[in-house]
Amino acid sequence: MRFSRLPFALLPAVLFLFRPAPLAAHPHAFVELAMAVVFDQAGLAGFRQRWLLDEMTTRAVLEAAGADYAGGLDAQELAAIEQMSRQNLGSRAFFTDIRFSGQVVRPKELGSFAARFKGAKLEYEIFIPCPVPAGDEPREVLAAVYDPTFYVYVLYAEEGKESGVDPTADPMFARTQAPASPDDYKRFTAAAGVTPYTGAVALEGPAELFDFRCAVGPAPEMTYFHGQIVPDAFRLTFSALRAGR
Repeated sequence: MRFSRLPFALLPAVLFLFRPAPLAAHPHAFVELAMAVVFDQAGLAGFRQRWLLDEMTTRAVLEAAGADYAGGLDAQELAAIEQMSRQNLGSRAFFTDIRFSGQVVRPKELGSFAARFKGAKLEYEIFIPCPVPAGDEPREVLAAVYDPTFYVYVLYAEEGKESGVDPTADPMFARTQAPASPDDYKRFTAAAGVTPYTGAVALEGPAELFDFRCAVGPAPEMTYFHGQIVPDAFRLTFSALRAGR
C-alpha cells in the first residue's frame, strides 16, 4: 500500500533533487553522511559515502520515483531513484568538493550507486572516484561534502552510528512560508543542536601501503553561502612508503 501523498506545497520544499526555493528559509533537507577514504594499490582511489536522508525527504524521493515502503525497493524503483539522483546531483558530484594541490578536482564520472531502506529513511551508498597516485613527496587532498546553496544540510556522522540530530527541532526546517534570513545557519544549528564532527576517519583498501595522515577540520578555502559557513573537510596527506619503513 502506498503512503498518503505529500501535500503539493510540501513536495518541492523537501525534495532536494529538484529546483530549490531560494527565497525560503534554509535548509529544506537534511543528510547524515558517513564518508570513508578509499585506497587502491596505486594510492588514493576516491571516497565512499553513505547518505541517510531525513524522513520527509525520503517520502518525497519515493513519491517522485513512484515507489513506496511496501516490500522494500524493487528493481524498477531502485532504477528510478538512481536515475533521478545521477541526473540531478551527478553533475555536482553529490555535493563533493575535492581539492588537490589547491586545484578543484571534478570527477569525470561517478562510480557505483545503491539505495536501501534504513528504518523509515532512505540510505544511499555512493562512490566518488578521485584517483591520485602516491608519490615520493607528500600529496594533499581536501574533500568536503556540502550544498553551496544551503538547501541541503549535510552533517558528518560516524560509520554505523546516527548522530541523533533531529532537523525538525528547528521550527523553520523545510517551511516554504518562512522567508530566508542571513541567520539561517546559526538558527538551524542552534535549534537542532549540531556540533562539529569529532569521530574517526574511516579507511578502506590497502591504506597500510602508504604513509598518510587524515583529519577532519574547518576548511576556510571552501567557505560558502555568502561567506557565512566554513565546512569541515577531510584533509588527507599521503605518500609512498620509503624502503625500510
